Amino acid sequence: MIKKGSEGVGTTWETQIRVIKGIIVFNLVVIAIGAILLENLKPFVLGNICGSITAIINFRLLAISMENLVAKGNSSKGGVFRHTSSRALVRLLISGIVIYFSLTSKHINTAGTVIGLLSIKPIILIQSSLYK
Repeated sequence: MIKKGSEGVGTTWETQIRVIKGIIVFNLVVIAIGAILLENLKPFVLGNICGSITAIINFRLLAISMENLVAKGNSSKGGVFRHTSSRALVRLLISGIVIYFSLTSKHINTAGTVIGLLSIKPIILIQSSLYK
């Protein structure tokens, strides 16, 4: 059993927590702006929460995949590409299902979902400039 923090596994945990906190703060600001601009806030908030949770899950899955890739090293060259591409397809499928659900549901705003899904990108850019 590989323990957290050994040989590259689990070493991104602090970064993940910082990014997740940043996503939460960012989306609270987006929801506050939405409360000012929108009449019906509930679908927007539900979409934003749904998209944000999906973004966090995808980010966590990416971190796990990269940690496993670093832990394996060059031991299995053919399996590395297959493993990372299959994980990327799983993350893409998860995002696609969430967007489809948002498009077909009357209770979830698609714009809120997309904003929630994309909220991780500015947070990562801000975090990378602050914590070098």
